[in-house]
Amino acid sequence: MTLVAAVVASAAADGPLRLYAAPNPFVAGYAPARLFYTLPTHGTVSIRVYDRDGNLVRTLATNADREAGPNGRDEWNGRDRDGELVPMGPYVIVVEAKTGGEVRTDRFIAVVKR
Repeated sequence: MTLVAAVVASAAADGPLRLYAAPNPFVAGYAPARLFYTLPTHGTVSIRVYDRDGNLVRTLATNADREAGPNGRDEWNGRDRDGELVPMGPYVIVVEAKTGGEVRTDRFIAVVKR
């Protein structure tokens, strides 16, 4: 996965997942990036953060139960899976939702600054 290829989101027939983060850019270790997403129907959500080379940096949620609507809220504090602050730069946040028998994904670029 390259950073450029990860910018485009895929949508399902009955509605997109619609992920976004704020603030963006954000300061790692100071204030987290809040992740917001809308699910068309009830489902489970997995959220992963990748660096620009496609390496997994952190898993934020795995098969977490979420209600339909604009209720999806998670956070990333700019730390990797070992708790270390990540370097400055862009990161790809991928949300995968299993809803109504379908899998929907959306990707968002979050920028870490110092």
